[in-house]
Amino acid sequence: MAGEPGISEFERGFPVEDPPVTLEWGIAEDAAMGLLAGARVQRVVAGQVRLRCKALGGLDIEVNLHFKPRTSGRLKHLEMVRSPTRRRRKAFDDLQERLVSRLGAGVESKAGLFVPVEGITPRSWVCGLVDVTHDYYFQGALCEKVVFDWRG
Repeated sequence: MAGEPGISEFERGFPVEDPPVTLEWGIAEDAAMGLLAGARVQRVVAGQVRLRCKALGGLDIEVNLHFKPRTSGRLKHLEMVRSPTRRRRKAFDDLQERLVSRLGAGVESKAGLFVPVEGITPRSWVCGLVDVTHDYYFQGALCEKVVFDWRG
């Protein structure tokens, strides 16, 4: 936990280690782009930005930032996506440990909401106004995904 006792670092925003910024929930897209100046950032479509960064204890990952509305929007949704690997279970467990160390144990996600992968149990957390889910899904291939949804 960072900041005030009992307040998770994710309640205020998504902490990025490299570049060293916190993307606060509700930040305007233009302001976020200003914070990320010089970083590996790509505008995918209006209202969606892809960032290559380090987060969650040095994990090199691609993060998709979604701003709503798509024009002049605010940060509402963030997803970390990893393509399939041969060591799927080990990669999932590593990322799960990183999340648990910051968010606590969480709860096992309800059956039927996610793609079942043998031996892997999706988890979810509620962190203030942020819902966090770690699971697998299909997007042409089986991919690992962590979603942060801000309900603010």
